[in-house]
Amino acid sequence: MRKTFIFLFAALYAVFGGIGAGALSPDDITAQSAVLIDADTGQILFGKNMDESMHPASITKIMTGLLAMESLSPSDIITVSDDAVDIPRDSSHIALTSGEELSVEDAMYALILPSANDAANALAERIAGSQSAFADMMNEKARAVGAVNTNFVNAHGLSDARHLTTALDMALITKAALETPGFLKYFGTGRYTMPATNKQAEERPFSNYQYMLLPEMWVYNPDIIGGKVGYTKEAGHTMSTAASKHSRTLICVVMNDGKDEKFYDTQALMDYGFDDFRLVTVPIPLNEIEALSAPVMENGSEIGRAGFSVGVKDISLLIPVGTDVSAVRFTYNVPQSLEQDKDADASLTILLPGDKDNGFPGYTEQLPLSTKITIPDADTAAENGHLPSLNLGPLPYLLLGLFLIVLAALLLHLQKRRRIAARRLERRQRVIAERQRRI
Repeated sequence: MRKTFIFLFAALYAVFGGIGAGALSPDDITAQSAVLIDADTGQILFGKNMDESMHPASITKIMTGLLAMESLSPSDIITVSDDAVDIPRDSSHIALTSGEELSVEDAMYALILPSANDAANALAERIAGSQSAFADMMNEKARAVGAVNTNFVNAHGLSDARHLTTALDMALITKAALETPGFLKYFGTGRYTMPATNKQAEERPFSNYQYMLLPEMWVYNPDIIGGKVGYTKEAGHTMSTAASKHSRTLICVVMNDGKDEKFYDTQALMDYGFDDFRLVTVPIPLNEIEALSAPVMENGSEIGRAGFSVGVKDISLLIPVGTDVSAVRFTYNVPQSLEQDKDADASLTILLPGDKDNGFPGYTEQLPLSTKITIPDADTAAENGHLPSLNLGPLPYLLLGLFLIVLAALLLHLQKRRRIAARRLERRQRVIAERQRRI
């Protein structure tokens, strides 16, 4: 009866939920924290408390699996230690025993599908030598993929006051995992049977708790390509899911959600991302950028000009249906002046305003601007009305002072010679006049 009701609820939601562009708001999402991003670009399409610190529970294992795929081969053999199986009895596990041998592939299936904590520990020790060293690797990788608000202390996700992340960080970690060769094989598997081992004579069947991958479940969605769920009392229900449709892949993370609500929230967010956004190509205003310039200074004088350029002609981004491309804005950050031979901190910011009512945080991207400095030669500078400044220190002033002294001396000498010549001329004129008078 309960499953019939849930199926009916899901069917009604599929028909009526999310109809029309922008029909989804943060209030429609039950999860305390949620985010939806594009898996190719990382563009955020929806956010609800996406930067709030939360307990991740077993979606932590996405990072564990990512590092396993980077560090190990599926055929590598793991020997389980006493420490690896030292986990709470009431936590998820596949009953590994000390000394048991299993392949990395089997450990990966156990990690993702039944969310085995003992398999997570075994992988961590095989990769890093110890669980604490592996936690350091997890945090280093988290920072590398942009998950800067994350701190992991274990490989499995059992609650610890220091083991925290955010919905956005988990989406970025999932994005990195999907880009890691081999990871999607396990992330997207619904069922698997692990063969017998040296310590276990029976096969062990696994089933993924991400029911949207299983065709027989009431929340099955054929667009879902992978997922991982988690639960602890402190974290509530958490889930990270990837789906592909319309040649696009989206990643949805919900945290502190309900047992069934995590599926409904994920479905609503995926519908919103695929149906209420369109991909557009926005041309970069190259003419405006090329018109920008700044003076190049040296010792307080302008010696040239700097021009700016950008390395791309256009960008592709997802915008809400009903939003015009003209809503995308461009702003420029260029220096008022810069020194020769120094890099200019110049950039182009692309901005699409957000919509809080629909959980759309907007779009912001910053592109660096290249700088080209032009220093004119003397002839060109003269044609333009100015000459380049030469950095000669005090020498020009010394030369100018010497020139003025010499010039003054010459003027005084000339003046003296003129007075002498005038006196000579005066005497000669007197002599001539005296001779004429005598005659």
